[in-house]
Amino acid sequence: MLSTGQQFRVLLARMLAEGVAHPTPGRPVVCDEYSSVVDRTVARIGSAAVARTVRAQQLRFVAVSCHDDVEEWLQPDWVYRPAEDLFTWRCLRQRPAIRLHIVRCQASAWPLFAPNHYLNTKLAPSATCFLASWEDRPVAFSAWLPFVSPGPPTRREHRTVTLPDFQGVGIGNALSATLAAMWRGLGYRAVSTTTHPAMTHARRRSPLWHLRRRPSLASGRERHLNLRHATRRLTAGFEYVGPALPCRLALALLGS
Repeated sequence: MLSTGQQFRVLLARMLAEGVAHPTPGRPVVCDEYSSVVDRTVARIGSAAVARTVRAQQLRFVAVSCHDDVEEWLQPDWVYRPAEDLFTWRCLRQRPAIRLHIVRCQASAWPLFAPNHYLNTKLAPSATCFLASWEDRPVAFSAWLPFVSPGPPTRREHRTVTLPDFQGVGIGNALSATLAAMWRGLGYRAVSTTTHPAMTHARRRSPLWHLRRRPSLASGRERHLNLRHATRRLTAGFEYVGPALPCRLALALLGS
């Protein structure tokens, strides 16, 4: 049922999971033909996500590959090149930057991302939508809605999705924060309620977001505001408190 690229990703995920669940002292997780059957853009993003997992779980991971374009994304401690019989130690460096190109888009872009949203595929007709691309490939989508509340005018994050091939390196959080900075630059408050555990965790650690409501289940009035999922999942509310995008840039992004 799966393509060879999908099979590779499942195998890699299983190898890492088993390495965590059943650690063997001194025995590394070894992956042969690493990234050979996936797109090279996907290979780079995936390598950054793998490196993050390996270090977070304190695993030892050896990638055997004929492709050296993943080296600076994996950030290995050492590299051995058999053709040259050359072994070198490496110093840990920051992975290459990912430069996103963000533009306002139509709701017609949503179907590409909808199947990957963790709740549902619905998009409000009044949503203001934005598309992020990397190296001319669409990678993430974010939609925002007007929000009625006391105080200054407010915009609320509605849907933010990163395509699976590009998850694990913070693209969704970067897109969300950039758009929140845009709204703030235009004089709006930017708020977001999320039930996604990874996004909740990232925002609680980020100086750009202020926790307005601690993770909890919806109750009372919230139960009747189309938040049925929130009665079964913990949701947390945040407000963007980071720097505002300069008004000229914010207007250009909103009008793009």
